[in-house]
Amino acid sequence: MGNGSVLVIRLSSMGDIIRAVPTLKSLKENFNMVVFLAEDRFSEIAEMYPFYDKAIFFPRKKLNLSSFKKFIIELRSEKFDLTLDIHGILKSAVIAKLSHSEKIVGYPKNFSKEFAHFFYKDKIPCGDELIISRYERYEKALKYLGIEPKEQEKFFPPNISNEASIFAENFLRENNLQKNRFAFL
Repeated sequence: MGNGSVLVIRLSSMGDIIRAVPTLKSLKENFNMVVFLAEDRFSEIAEMYPFYDKAIFFPRKKLNLSSFKKFIIELRSEKFDLTLDIHGILKSAVIAKLSHSEKIVGYPKNFSKEFAHFFYKDKIPCGDELIISRYERYEKALKYLGIEPKEQEKFFPPNISNEASIFAENFLRENNLQKNRFAFL
């Protein structure tokens, strides 16, 4: 596979979107066009990792008939050779189907939820283990597409705007916090 265009769906979970970064990078090296689809509440996170050509955001924050219609128009504005659903839930599978992609690939029954596997034309073999990490799932997706994963567990630092950096510096200073100690909650 490769060369054409691919839509990659990972709707939510900040950590899982960040864990998908190496997969997006590998896909970008193997496809002419990579479009990443996530929920709009994660747009700022997704935009910190530009390993794709375009991002589409599902309007979860302000979902109504008008915003959904605009979303579908944007989704169908590209003709995808492949849609890769690495989320594996009913909502992501329905969106994959709505993309009108030539080929929809996702996880089989034991690795998807809410009967999402019924929407996939092709299913990524995941082996006999019932519990595998997101990195392993994403790696199996790449291998299924004939791409040898290179950096699946490598950390890629985000691209942070000057405005965000200044905000963080001011926050640390104003709250008398040390730069070299931090925690994620």
